[in-house]
Amino acid sequence: MSFLEEHAKMLSDFGLSNTQAKVYVSIVQLGLARVGEISKFSKVRREDVYRALPKLEKMGLIEKTLGTPTKIKAAPLEEALSLLIKRQQDEAAKRMSELIIRVGEFVKDFKAKKTLIKAEEKGPQFSLISEKGALFNKNATMIMNSKKQIDIISSRKKLTKFFYTSADLFKKAVNKGVTIRIITDRPTDEDLLLKIMKERIALGYAIDLRYTDGLPSHYIISDAKEALITTSTEAYPEESPSLWTNNSGVILLLQKNFGDIWFFASMPRTAINPK
Repeated sequence: MSFLEEHAKMLSDFGLSNTQAKVYVSIVQLGLARVGEISKFSKVRREDVYRALPKLEKMGLIEKTLGTPTKIKAAPLEEALSLLIKRQQDEAAKRMSELIIRVGEFVKDFKAKKTLIKAEEKGPQFSLISEKGALFNKNATMIMNSKKQIDIISSRKKLTKFFYTSADLFKKAVNKGVTIRIITDRPTDEDLLLKIMKERIALGYAIDLRYTDGLPSHYIISDAKEALITTSTEAYPEESPSLWTNNSGVILLLQKNFGDIWFFASMPRTAINPK
């Protein structure tokens, strides 16, 4: 790489095009030169030199001398580099100001469009969830967002694991005044599930628990607004795909199913640490 090309490449880092850099370095080397001399020294076509000169002059990197023919001289190298750095700083500051202004515009537009999208999504929805983490998060979110009532019908095996991992969620829900009703299969001897629930939930909280023979399905209903239905009655909730829905017709059927089973389930209902 020649001296000219090497230093022209270095100047490109300061915001000059390759042609502009070659023309400027050539003028610095020549000291005072005509366009033809600059073109010959830089190996840049004369017409391209003519195009580059006004831009270099605007940047303060060159000056034209009065006289015929017109000659060009370059600003001292240190001064030129300072000017280029200042130019880069000004452009960066301008760009930053533009971005700051656009932040407000973007957020405003995004929120407006998001509101429209939400309005479109208010209709009945169905989602099949199969990823383990997503299923756990959906269960947790439904419990955390509940304001009035949570109904759960699930096997003893599933509930035991669920209370080990999510007892705090139930505590917070009940503390907000949420009523929780749970239906599960009958215990064979001592009710270990009840013992675990007592151990995992602090005193002063109550959850209604009832037993039935043969669970027809497993699901959780939150505030009669959304439900998560597990497709398998054997696997743990997060180990088999589940169907989430906010469809009022489906939820109404699930509520009726839950109410029928609840009515015929073992009495009296068992309270956990009632107030």
